[in-house]
Amino acid sequence: MLMWLVIIGNILGALMVAMHKSMLANKIWFITNPILIAYNTYIGSMEQAVMFGVYWILCILGIAEIIGKEDKNNIKG
Repeated sequence: MLMWLVIIGNILGALMVAMHKSMLANKIWFITNPILIAYNTYIGSMEQAVMFGVYWILCILGIAEIIGKEDKNNIKG
């Protein structure tokens, strides 16, 4: 059951990107991707574990990018 909730969360993240809410999407993926890494490692699917590891790094970079843009906007005015 937990994995279905995680999968639904990942799909909601993709929906949030489509709705131009990338910060929310990255926050969702920040939580769900490590669970998927652990699960895929546990079942021996290392390729998928690595893929979700890369996705997790990308979501962290996305969060940092958004925060950086918000900081620059706050400084400007």
